[in-house]
Amino acid sequence: MPKLTTFCRFLTGAALIFTVAEPLSVRANPTVDIPSLSAEEAAYGDSSEGTNNVSIEGIKVHVSAFNRPPQQYTIQCVFLKRTGKGNALPAVDDVATFEVGNCNDIYLVNANPIPVPPKPPSFLKATPKAAATPTPAAAAASAGTNAAGAAPASASPEPWQFNPRIGFVVRALNNGAVLSQVFSSHEVAGICQSHPEILNQAPTGRHLEAASLIQSRLKR
Repeated sequence: MPKLTTFCRFLTGAALIFTVAEPLSVRANPTVDIPSLSAEEAAYGDSSEGTNNVSIEGIKVHVSAFNRPPQQYTIQCVFLKRTGKGNALPAVDDVATFEVGNCNDIYLVNANPIPVPPKPPSFLKATPKAAATPTPAAAAASAGTNAAGAAPASASPEPWQFNPRIGFVVRALNNGAVLSQVFSSHEVAGICQSHPEILNQAPTGRHLEAASLIQSRLKR
């Protein structure tokens, strides 16, 4: 039975789903049925925790399985982050897993927050004032040097650090074998398929209780 790979593209809040079949190279149990799996973004953006700014992301995962006898699946949510600008490969930032059996439920999974630098403030134009003779310290600061004449070290964050998240992958597994998987975008799918080590080396991560994640139960 082929492995199902699903691509999610988000457009004005709606998820467009593209599914293709791929040969399944590893199968722990050929009698295991493939559950229906989809995912969409539920939350994304920046938030403040005290004096710290963080990037947040939450996803809704819909799992549907009606097997007789019931079978168990591990749902693995992998959140990716940028590691640099340009073509720098992303890295796994967070992994959350939970176990399900026969179900038709929607689960909400939140990624661990990523600290981000504060965004530069918007500078308002001030009313021009009469020019005054600058002090030596002010003149040095205007020239980009310190009082000793040396240029200060730049600590400005890179633009990609303000938006560190690149997407997510959700996979349904049985005994370690990937049965189906969902990518948040074609870009993420292409990166993971060209560099499978990104997912293959993903840590075990956090194990969550499925019952605590359920957002809604659909008719079975």
